[in-house]
Amino acid sequence: MPVALPAAGSQAGRRALPRWWEGITLRITSELAQPIADRAVTILQRNVNIMDEDGVIVASGDPTRIGSFHQAAAQVIRTNRRLDIYPGDEERWVGVRPGVNLPIQVDGRTVGVVGITGPPDQVGPFGELIREMVSLALMQRRAEELERVRLMARESFLRTLLTSKGPIGERMVQDAPLYDLSPDSAYQVLLCQGPRGTDGLSRIWAESEWLAQRLQRGGTDRITFAGPWNGLGVVIATDPPRDLSAVLLEALPKGFAVAGGLIGRGLVGLRRSYETALQSFAAGRLHGNPVALSAYRLRLSRLLTTLPPSEVAEFVAGMLGGLPAADSREGRLLRETVLAYAEEGLNSTGAADRLGIHRHTLVHRLGAIAERSGTDPRSWEGLLSLYLAIQLERLFGQSVEYGLQ
Repeated sequence: MPVALPAAGSQAGRRALPRWWEGITLRITSELAQPIADRAVTILQRNVNIMDEDGVIVASGDPTRIGSFHQAAAQVIRTNRRLDIYPGDEERWVGVRPGVNLPIQVDGRTVGVVGITGPPDQVGPFGELIREMVSLALMQRRAEELERVRLMARESFLRTLLTSKGPIGERMVQDAPLYDLSPDSAYQVLLCQGPRGTDGLSRIWAESEWLAQRLQRGGTDRITFAGPWNGLGVVIATDPPRDLSAVLLEALPKGFAVAGGLIGRGLVGLRRSYETALQSFAAGRLHGNPVALSAYRLRLSRLLTTLPPSEVAEFVAGMLGGLPAADSREGRLLRETVLAYAEEGLNSTGAADRLGIHRHTLVHRLGAIAERSGTDPRSWEGLLSLYLAIQLERLFGQSVEYGLQ
């Protein structure tokens, strides 16, 4: 998505991008200059040379001159002044012909020279136009490079901020405004996963402007894209009026899954939103991996994902160790019985109807569960313990797929 940048030569631009600016140099290359030279030669029917900051011809209507040193261009670079070459002056200069040579300047620095063959008084105005074309092309190239570097820096900053543990450092707090992050704004992180075995997410991220427009119609002012990280695209909504999980899912093609984190304020709230979005994706396995997951609707399931695996294993083994394995037919039926009985609020009739069995069969299964597990599901405490153990078994019984290593 296009990023609005300060003017390249402005003081605001230099203040906003202090570390990136130093690594972005302006250099005239053959790739940039040759199309301009070719077009000028075709229109003017005169030879045009474009030299880099070392006085070397990098583009020309005469291919044999490319790569040769242009002494007059070197003089122009030293003086930053126009140099006219008249008939008879050629003997004073190496590698030149009669014409005009003009400095190409960007931000007050001479970065090259444009030379055009012909009587200086006649070709001078055309040389000015070619010089302006090269300058504009250079500034456009720099803006593109600046945006590319800025996006890379933002990606690195966000990944460090969202995935690191411990306090947020003072340096990150100071750098946050460079990436349009404010301690006064609220944020929601939304994670997206495309259909497995496809590159749908990468294609959408490459053309994300339309997706941002859809989300902005949902009431948020700014949308930031990052990733994909480990197969998950990251969307950051600034000051969202509500949970945008459903809005994002509706905007994405069929087959995508979305998990939205809690809305939080400042950098701490942004990191917490990312954490709760990851938890929501993991917790979705307890609910059959639905395509729309919201941290607001999965509070208990998310809480279960945060428990230490060693304690989970101990709890599950203690509660369910006496039951048949979960992947056996009997083990599956007994676990389904516990879940149905809990979800029906200890209502035997409702649970039996949900399971499609007779009430007496339900009573028999509950007795078998109590006998084999040592915990009676017909009491609130026993049922809750068994219910949580089954949920944890389902959640931690699979390898964790989400999160950054």
